[in-house]
Amino acid sequence: MDRRDAGGFGPKVIAGFAAAYPPATRFVVAFSGGADSLALLHAFMQARECNPDVSLHAVHVNHHLHPNSMRWAHQCIEVGRRLSVDVSVLDVNPRTNGGGHVGEGLARDARYCAFERILTPRDVLCTAHSLDDHVETILLNLLRGAGTRGLAGIPERRRLGAGIVARPVRGVSRATLRGYADATGLPQISDPANEDDRFSRVLLRRKVIPVLETRWPGLLATLARAGERARESAELLDALAALDLENAGGIRGTTLDIEVLGTLQPARRRNAIATWLTAQGVALPGTRRIEQIAREVVEAKMDAVPCVRLGEIEVRRYRHHLHLVPRMHPVAGPVVRSWRIPESLTLGHGCLTWEACAGGGLDRSVRDTEITVHIRGDDVKQTRSPHRGGNSLKKRFQSLGIPPWERGRIPVVYAGDVLAAIGSDWINPRLAASPGAQGWRVVWTPRT
Repeated sequence: MDRRDAGGFGPKVIAGFAAAYPPATRFVVAFSGGADSLALLHAFMQARECNPDVSLHAVHVNHHLHPNSMRWAHQCIEVGRRLSVDVSVLDVNPRTNGGGHVGEGLARDARYCAFERILTPRDVLCTAHSLDDHVETILLNLLRGAGTRGLAGIPERRRLGAGIVARPVRGVSRATLRGYADATGLPQISDPANEDDRFSRVLLRRKVIPVLETRWPGLLATLARAGERARESAELLDALAALDLENAGGIRGTTLDIEVLGTLQPARRRNAIATWLTAQGVALPGTRRIEQIAREVVEAKMDAVPCVRLGEIEVRRYRHHLHLVPRMHPVAGPVVRSWRIPESLTLGHGCLTWEACAGGGLDRSVRDTEITVHIRGDDVKQTRSPHRGGNSLKKRFQSLGIPPWERGRIPVVYAGDVLAAIGSDWINPRLAASPGAQGWRVVWTPRT
């Protein structure tokens, strides 16, 4: 046996992990250059020697948070070269809190957003989260007042964008991984942030857990078992949520029926919302955020437009449904732009184009009129059209089912003084081309 297969970790472990996936899978190793990810990448490389058909790639994320960040990136590329593994470098710039200190969550969020952008349906992103990381997460979530899902710790696998993120070494101790990494003889990166007690995880790792282990030597294994019990309970809660949401649009539905949610007992309602968010790929928020959605959004008055922001996602209500929409950055207004057929018109938050069509669309005669595009903007409370029949625009939005938070962003097109089109959603039938005649369709493509 290879000496690096001793201690419960080695190429055989990774080969067994890889065998559970289809042959076309590409394994993407998140490679920080530290001991844990070095052990994972090296073991993958050795497993590939036994099975050359395994597709392997590595990705290093440069957060630009340390003076040596660029040197670390080059070191990772060099280690990859020595292992005959291609290493890509992703540059991210986490936003800092006051004083330039980057919170634990900010760097993680930026890193996973970068991973999400590169993953394809055939990719499995493999991170080197160890048993120690798993237990630290359970403790952190416990101290934050997390529920059953949080106490399950780090999941072995979950969806991430178009691909999957998996943790092949979640059951392997950090000491075992580092012993393996040392045996490779390859250089390792030691990030000073891993010794900074300002980070809660580091404080637990360096000062709290060692004290607990003097009293409870089997702490890691015990908490891992507790995490497994919590995971089983979370799966039961997911099954209950699936039943509760069956008539509300389903767990994977893009919206949820408010009236169905309102019939649920408070605890079941919170569970249903949490399960729905997770199924939509949203990182599970804290208990207080779930409660805020359950009360302020679900129980809001019919004419209210409540919003709870979860990072770059917003939970909103419109009419009888709960909506999950990307965070909308402000759009200045009012804006008036001239437009001609067949030219395209680029705006700050999207693009307008004309599409020739046979039947439907605006009549060709609109080419002879002055065409203008109006954007109300988020900072404008105007609901009247600036032209004739101005009191009908709000009603038109309502009849089209366009939510209030989108109305200031959708381009409103006029031919002379006449309302001609609202984005791609509506054209004025008085200006429409005759059946079979050539027309021009307005196509609005918002920028995500």
